[in-house]
Amino acid sequence: MEKFSKEKILEVANEIFESCDVVAKHGTWFHKAMSIMETGLDYDKTTMAGQVSKDPVKLVSYGWKEVPAGEAANVILALPKTFIKKLNGMNDEQYKEWLAKFLNRGPDAEILLYAASEKHSTGIIEYKGVTLQGTESCHLPREFVKGSFFFCDNKTYFDFIKNPEEALEHLTYVENEYFFDNLTPEEQDKFVEAFRGRGRQPAK
Repeated sequence: MEKFSKEKILEVANEIFESCDVVAKHGTWFHKAMSIMETGLDYDKTTMAGQVSKDPVKLVSYGWKEVPAGEAANVILALPKTFIKKLNGMNDEQYKEWLAKFLNRGPDAEILLYAASEKHSTGIIEYKGVTLQGTESCHLPREFVKGSFFFCDNKTYFDFIKNPEEALEHLTYVENEYFFDNLTPEEQDKFVEAFRGRGRQPAK
């Protein structure tokens, strides 16, 4: 993949903040990031970090400790403004009021993305002869996967712990074609109706 300039990475990050107020990050491997953009994110435990501030450096330099150099990726998860407004029938002013009233902390993004995920309980399971309560598996649709930053030059986020801004010189970005804002208006309306049919809406 071609490495982006620092200026281009900042442009991408700021565009994400311009179009999305509910943003979280998921550190993972290259091949998993590509799969998540194609099919959505499957998870059964805390797997994302809500973006507290609109700081582009903190957004793009995120990573995960288990991922080796050459494989490090940072998937951006988001509920775009357009989706929230369509889902809740909000105009621009109503959206701003909702934003000021409710969304003010990183964990809010995690809660809203969890609320937007499809959920399935595995129920009671038996493991090594012991009956246990199963886990809840979740699926965040690919329409809420904005894209992925990939570390270039055989780097990981560990290389930039002391100076995260240096990461801006070693990244590229891939936009997810299936993200909600990249759909046609007709596809967006169809997705919103299907989402309503599942009975899961972000809290007001």
